[in-house]
Amino acid sequence: MTGADAERMRAIGRIGGYARAASQTPEELSEAGKRARAVRTANDAARRAALGLPPSKPTPKPLSDEEMRHWKAVVDERFGADYPWANRMQRSRMAVRLAREAAARAAAEAFARRDRGDA
Repeated sequence: MTGADAERMRAIGRIGGYARAASQTPEELSEAGKRARAVRTANDAARRAALGLPPSKPTPKPLSDEEMRHWKAVVDERFGADYPWANRMQRSRMAVRLAREAAARAAAEAFARRDRGDA
C-alpha cells in the first residue's frame, strides 16, 4: 500500500467514525467514551508498570462553589482585597492551594492524634 492509499484509507475511516458518532444517542456516546477512557487508563498503567514507574495519582476533586468562595475570602483576608493579582486565575489558584494545604495539615494532625492514641 502506498502512502497515498494509506492516507485515503485514514480519511475514509475518519468519515466513518463521524458517521457512527452522529448516529449514536448521547448515552451510547457516553458509554463509548467511558470504554475508551478505561482502555487509555489501562494502557497507561501497563506502560508505567513496564517502565518501573509508580501508578499515576488520581486528579484531585475540584472545590465546590461554596468552598471556593470560602477560600477566596481567606485569600482576600491574607493578601488584602486590593492585592494586584497578575490575572484572574491567580487568586483562584491561591485559594485552591490554601485549601489543599489546610486539608494536608488536617490529615497530618489526624494521623498524629491516632498515633498518640487520642480520641
